Amino acid sequence: MASTLVALKILQIASQYSIYTNCITFTSGIIGNTINILVFTHLKLFRNNRCAFYLTIESIFGFLYQPFSITITILISLYGNDLTENSLIWCRLKFFFGQ
Repeated sequence: MASTLVALKILQIASQYSIYTNCITFTSGIIGNTINILVFTHLKLFRNNRCAFYLTIESIFGFLYQPFSITITILISLYGNDLTENSLIWCRLKFFFGQ
C-alpha cells in the first residue's frame, strides 16, 4: 500500500517536472531563436555569409519546432495518453520533426 502511494507520488512529480522543464525550454528556445534570426538577418557582417544563412534557417525551424514540442508534452500530461507509444506514424513524425 505504501509503495503504491510512493510510486504514484513519483509519477506525479515526474509529470510536473516534465511540464516545467519543457516550459523553460520553450521560453528559452523562442527567445534564443528570435535573437539568432534578428542578428543573422539584420547585421551587415552576416548578410553574405553562407554559414549565417544556414544558422538562420536552423533558427527558423527551431522556432517552428518549439510550439510542436510543447503541445505534445501538454497533451500527454493532460490526457495521460502518449500517442508515440500507440501509433507508429506519430512516433516517426515526432522524431522526424525533432531531427
